[in-house]
Amino acid sequence: MRLQFLPWRTMALWRNGLPNPCFSWWACFGYNQIFTLTMISYDRYNVIVKGFSGTPLTFNRAVTIITMSWIWALGWSICPLVGWGAYAMDGIMGTCSYDYVSQNMNNKSHIMAATFANYILPIIVIAGCYYFIVHAVFKHEEELRAQAKKMNVASLRSNNDQQQVSAEIRIAKVSIMNVSMWLTAWTPFAVICIMGTWGDVSKITPLVSAIPVILAKTSCAYNPLIYAISHPKYRECLKQMFPWMCIVEEKKAVTENQSVISEKTEMTETVKCESA
Repeated sequence: MRLQFLPWRTMALWRNGLPNPCFSWWACFGYNQIFTLTMISYDRYNVIVKGFSGTPLTFNRAVTIITMSWIWALGWSICPLVGWGAYAMDGIMGTCSYDYVSQNMNNKSHIMAATFANYILPIIVIAGCYYFIVHAVFKHEEELRAQAKKMNVASLRSNNDQQQVSAEIRIAKVSIMNVSMWLTAWTPFAVICIMGTWGDVSKITPLVSAIPVILAKTSCAYNPLIYAISHPKYRECLKQMFPWMCIVEEKKAVTENQSVISEKTEMTETVKCESA
């Protein structure tokens, strides 16, 4: 049990005589992850809700957001090293974690501030963004259906518009899935931290404290898995390599114009072959 945590302990321990011997890299990665997910949700809000009136995401803007996310994450993870809060060994004495059993005011203020800034506030922003996204999508669809009914047509949306909107919605769904997995991983740890600093510490046994810590440290592995599995080409490769996984791909609808073009292409190729 201890051998599998040896690399983590090697990375976490400081040997230069600092007052706090622990530094938790997973806290830095977790802060960066929730900041990135918050920015992704805002970008989906900017694209789907605001549309052409929104500010486009350029390369320089993306680099700025990424840089800000790492500065934010490093700033919060370094706080215990400079005297605000503290790091300590977790319940199974395998890795570093927050000191959520010391009930002094310094530790309480750090836990509450970190929980609000890196858990409650991002969730409020993310929930607000996706609420407006869902509201805008339903409202737009209702307007299109009402207008199509007045004109006695099936739909006012072209095939290209449908594909573009479906792509934006698919990206939003993947982002929601990532946020849900992040909440699943970090909510137990947030509850343990609040319970330890403001509640009854005797209820937190080593096993109870170890499970949320391990669950939180696995959160960084969810994003690449979700993005990979949701990618159409990756799913197609999985379907070819592992047919027993029962991966079903949706077939794209072919419009009348595309059918006519394909028929003309086939006739042209047939004529070329006969003339050759």
